[in-house]
Amino acid sequence: MEIGEAPERVPGERVGSGREAEVFVYGDGEVLKLLRPGNDPGRADVEAAVLGALEAAGYTRPANVVSSRSTGGAGSS
Repeated sequence: MEIGEAPERVPGERVGSGREAEVFVYGDGEVLKLLRPGNDPGRADVEAAVLGALEAAGYTRPANVVSSRSTGGAGSS
């Protein structure tokens, strides 16, 4: 899923919330990060690149992260 596309599955339980996004369980070993309106989706791309670099260097990384912009439904509070 590309940033800005609607989620393909129904998100599960919310497991995190912060200034920029909310994070939901999104299947086996994945989370869905819904960016709050007004946040730069490019930051999610940078985060994904950093996580990939950490993994390539042998570090443990968080579960697979799927990012999307919030459209005002769940995750937009």
